[in-house]
Amino acid sequence: MRALIPALALMFAFDASAAETLDDKLHTIDIDLGNVENRLRLLEREIANPVAQSRFYSLEKRLIDARVYFDLKNYAKAAILYMDAVSNTQFEGHPERTETLFRLGYSLYKLRNYIAAREYLSAVVDGAGGPRYGQALRYLIEIGLETRNALGLEAAVARAGRQSSRTPDAQYAYAKGLFRLGQTAKSLAEFGRLNSGSRQYIASQYYLGVALTEKKQWKPALAAFARVLALDATTKKDKQIRELAHLATGRLHLELGDFTQAINAYQEIGRHSEHFH
Repeated sequence: MRALIPALALMFAFDASAAETLDDKLHTIDIDLGNVENRLRLLEREIANPVAQSRFYSLEKRLIDARVYFDLKNYAKAAILYMDAVSNTQFEGHPERTETLFRLGYSLYKLRNYIAAREYLSAVVDGAGGPRYGQALRYLIEIGLETRNALGLEAAVARAGRQSSRTPDAQYAYAKGLFRLGQTAKSLAEFGRLNSGSRQYIASQYYLGVALTEKKQWKPALAAFARVLALDATTKKDKQIRELAHLATGRLHLELGDFTQAINAYQEIGRHSEHFH
């Protein structure tokens, strides 16, 4: 029996030592797993971040990813990736340079970063022309219309005036630009060039009525507002323009002393409209 005691003591000592070694190994494994998880989370954040992501991919991959974000109307992420691409040393001679500059400028325009947008859209206009020339010029005019100091508006309108043809959207912007610059008579003619099939027709007729009102041509102005009211308003913007046309019609009837017609026009404005007061 006494001979068994040292043997048992040795066995328990061995078991205790093995347990300690096993605990140490398990602790080491836990640390390694924790490090792997941390690295995976870091990689996940980098993949989700377009700035970090751009470090791993070529210029072409950045442009493809930017195009995806652009098509999804995620203009913030598109602008980040396009700006990264533009700053790449390989970009200067890229075959999609003009298209990329336009998309970057447009993205910044949609984000209301007008100064930066103007820089890239101007680069498109100052380039060799191409299919994006007229569109870039249109948004340069829109930037001038959106900013209080009419940023670059006069130069953009002058350039648009030298074009032999314009898309309906560009034509509408050009006419608005002329009106903003005080060239009312010329703007009347340019608004009149938009046909009834254009999606900007309702807005152009409203502007035409405003321009005619400014020239105190009451009856032609009423006719322009009547054309607005005769059309179906399918978008939120068009519905707002219709309400403005009712309001303008009421004011013109007051000017002409036709109070009944003025009241009828005002009653067409819904009680929940921002123009009802």
